[in-house]
Amino acid sequence: MNRLKKWFERLARNSGLGITPAEYYRRQKRKRHRALVSFLHAVPEDCYKLVSAHVRPGCYRDMGQGFVATEILDFDRSGLRDLVLLVERGEWEPTLPAALLEAVCRFECLRCTSPRCPDCRLPLPYASGQWTGPDDRRWQGILLPFTRCPACDADVRPALRWCPDYLPLVPKDGWTFRCQDSGCSHGEQVHDAAR
Repeated sequence: MNRLKKWFERLARNSGLGITPAEYYRRQKRKRHRALVSFLHAVPEDCYKLVSAHVRPGCYRDMGQGFVATEILDFDRSGLRDLVLLVERGEWEPTLPAALLEAVCRFECLRCTSPRCPDCRLPLPYASGQWTGPDDRRWQGILLPFTRCPACDADVRPALRWCPDYLPLVPKDGWTFRCQDSGCSHGEQVHDAAR
């Protein structure tokens, strides 16, 4: 801990910030809190219960009118954490279609870090893994629960330059997907959830 404190003080001197580690953490906590408030205000009313079910236990008390944070709120779904992080970094102003929240909350393996809709820049949930075709051949690829953006209805395939055209984005016609991180398998239910 002492080594970390010395490193922080040297960083503050060299960067001209002149702040203590405690002040830095207070600023980061305020920044994270503003991002969470912005995110929660953008959640559609019909999805409020769905999102609140994935707040980590012990982070809040529900006072009837909404959340009262006892510490920094955190979610048990990585996709929700990714969306808040994008807001915190100033990379995305939250506009949350219900279909996006439903997909991220339903499938814990979905992330929301890199692919974006080419038209409206909405972060698209995805999972990295392996596709298995009807002939039992396997390919590395990604799974997206949407072939069209849930916000503006644009085709999302142009946002995926690294994904070959012969691979599906959603499971269909005998294709299955196995997630790289969680090991879960997905078939037709991913496509059905996003409709």
